[in-house]
Amino acid sequence: MAKEKITITVDPEVVAQARAEVAAGRATSVSAYIAEATVQRTVRERRARDLLDDWGPFSDHELDFARALLDGEQRTERAAS
Repeated sequence: MAKEKITITVDPEVVAQARAEVAAGRATSVSAYIAEATVQRTVRERRARDLLDDWGPFSDHELDFARALLDGEQRTERAAS
């Protein structure tokens, strides 16, 4: 796929982390690291839109239940339908 060069501004901590990943061999370049993060976010947002399209808007109770699960809280109740 063709790539396009752009200029972005990011926090110094992000740059430092990206450079550390490159130095450790976990990314081929800072650009590749940032591009991968962008792709991951794009995929997450597309999946979230697909969920809303398939299941409709979620109630406050269902959102609270999901947040609790994601925060690691253990609950035995099930979200109301």
